Amino acid sequence: MRIFLNKMEYKKIKKSRLLVILLILIFLVFNFAGNRFRNFKTVFPTLTNFSEIQDAKAYNIFKEKVYEAHEDGIIVFNAGEGQKVPKGYNVASINLMVDSSVLKDQLVKVNAALAYKKNKTVDFSANNERNIAIIKEIQRHIRDKNYKFLTSAVNELDFNTSQNFSITDLKELLGLEENQLVEKRNYLIEQISTNDIKYEAEFSGVVSYEMDGLEKYYTDDDFSKYRWDYLERYNVPTSYEQTTKIKKGSPIFKLIDNLDWNIAVMTKTSRLINELETGKFVTLQRGDARFKAKLMQVNTGPQGSVLILKMYDNFENFYQSRIYDLQLILAERQSYEIPASAILDRNGVKGVYVQEIHGLAKFIPVNVLDKKGNLVSVSMGDKRAMITINDKEYKTITINDSVVVDYTKVPKGKVLN
Repeated sequence: MRIFLNKMEYKKIKKSRLLVILLILIFLVFNFAGNRFRNFKTVFPTLTNFSEIQDAKAYNIFKEKVYEAHEDGIIVFNAGEGQKVPKGYNVASINLMVDSSVLKDQLVKVNAALAYKKNKTVDFSANNERNIAIIKEIQRHIRDKNYKFLTSAVNELDFNTSQNFSITDLKELLGLEENQLVEKRNYLIEQISTNDIKYEAEFSGVVSYEMDGLEKYYTDDDFSKYRWDYLERYNVPTSYEQTTKIKKGSPIFKLIDNLDWNIAVMTKTSRLINELETGKFVTLQRGDARFKAKLMQVNTGPQGSVLILKMYDNFENFYQSRIYDLQLILAERQSYEIPASAILDRNGVKGVYVQEIHGLAKFIPVNVLDKKGNLVSVSMGDKRAMITINDKEYKTITINDSVVVDYTKVPKGKVLN
């Protein structure tokens, strides 16, 4: 009986040992698998702002005037590129390089004849008082920046010098009446002073020497003409080389009103057009800078739409280029940012693996909004974290989900669904 019990006890002990060993093996297997998965790198989604952007092309529409040379000559500039000048400012002048020595000699003789008519002598000592008066005029014209009269005054001072003439030299002029001599003197002064042609600003604005030949096509008198075909027809600028010698009819500079200006923006986004209202502001981006523009008009055609927008800021960053690229900000909202390496495609649905307990993973669909480098922006979904893909609703990731960085490291047997 004792021997039988010993055998029974031995069998129980043996079974117990086998069970313990089996449990240890099972624990080791699961522990190894669990540790293996936990070694996978995971990240939590990062909350960020997503901007829905569309690339577009813009055309500047300025209130501007191009000043052209009236004659051949040597050009002298008195304002730098981008300089703001007031109305009446002498921006440039052209020296006609005309030899006016004959006219100057005639003017001296006319002044002498006038002096003789008044004093019955050719003694010019009395001219000192007139010279003093002219000097005062010159000082006043310099103060007031009245360059036209300044030139005349300087010339008169130059010609009102003490020179001696005989009656024979002045015989022809002395045969004229005094009022005729005054008219002749004024005529000669005007002729000599026009040796320099002044170009003054007709309004307050910014001076630019970057003419493109498109100024006459991009005016603010009729916004309805700005459509796709018009913008594509007039989109080749002409470059002008600035030299000191200038020919008649050549552009010298242009003056631009910088208080506000308009741009024509080409777009094919019908959703944006339907949502916009005249008078509302649109967000634009150029480079890293963002700015607002007021919608003035929308011209829609078969090729697409043209937005007429009024600009108020950053004129100095825009005025030198007629045509440039920018971006329309269609929408802005919060989103999640995750590594691009986490995205996989399963049965036509994009998603990620999210770590679960016991080293398992679960496939969660995502709606990819944008990709920048190694990162992607995905939708947060609605308040319930639901998204729609191919007319079906799915539960998407939340900010508390551990997203597997590299989905290729997850064995198929560890995916729950």
